[in-house]
Amino acid sequence: YTTLAGLPASIWTDRLQGVIMIAFIVVAIIACFSDLSIASGKFEGVATWTDKGFEALLTLTLAILGAELFNMGNWQRVYAACDEAALRKGCALGAGLIFPTMILFGIAGMLAEAQDQSRPVSTMTLKFLAFFDLLASQTGAIEGLVFALAVSMVASSVDSLQTGLVSVLSKDILQRDFTPKQTLAAGQVWLCLVNVTAIAVAWKGAKDPNVNTGVINLFLIADLLALSIAMPVFMGLGALVTQTGALAGCFSGLLVIMGFGWFEFGTFMAGLEMFTLMAFGNVMPAEVGLSASRTCILFFVLPVVTGAVAYV
Repeated sequence: YTTLAGLPASIWTDRLQGVIMIAFIVVAIIACFSDLSIASGKFEGVATWTDKGFEALLTLTLAILGAELFNMGNWQRVYAACDEAALRKGCALGAGLIFPTMILFGIAGMLAEAQDQSRPVSTMTLKFLAFFDLLASQTGAIEGLVFALAVSMVASSVDSLQTGLVSVLSKDILQRDFTPKQTLAAGQVWLCLVNVTAIAVAWKGAKDPNVNTGVINLFLIADLLALSIAMPVFMGLGALVTQTGALAGCFSGLLVIMGFGWFEFGTFMAGLEMFTLMAFGNVMPAEVGLSASRTCILFFVLPVVTGAVAYV
């Protein structure tokens, strides 16, 4: 439907999918919380403060912030709003729905871990599937509802991503001497092509669970690069920095990433591999990607350094 109707279809289906998700989330959460078997003291052992948990919180917050600032799907919706009042209302409603949803799923993850620790033998080998572990004892009807919920969540995100990716090339396509049909066909072809890699990774992930863990680090790599230029670019939209300052700030972000790896591991190649957060390459430390403390430090330092360089 995105290929045929573009952004309007994405916006209208997001509304429908949003209503479906609200209903299904309520049903799924009630189902998850209604049939728990947790031994005494296990939840208290899970719901504890850890340094690694705080590092993941800070890393993911900055990573998602950096990525969403360059998410063309979001900006399309900003400029598609009929007026500023509607935009503010939509942002407030979206935030009001997303925040409690994330809290509920976070609690569900802790409950799943506590329940797994209560078993004689652990059966939850893939921690990122904790929510589905809670549904293992539910009926087929509940599992069907959760499947519909998962499809709605994915579809509402993917169609926005698709239209955002196409919009990156839309200006260049419109500058060509194409007929309206040729312009539409070019957008549709590009939209189909951008799905090939995603389908290939998903197909591979269905056979190899380790690929799913690697996908998280792939997201973080993209987030790292986005965050490295976020401050200079958005400061450059106003009068805070000059064009030269913004370019210098962006370049300094790349130097910080590479210098961090070079300093820690002592080689130029390690500096280059730091762009992958050490998750891919020849240098393989004990902790890589999201689990490494260096990732949290790097995500925190990047906007500070790049913003300062751009301003100076």
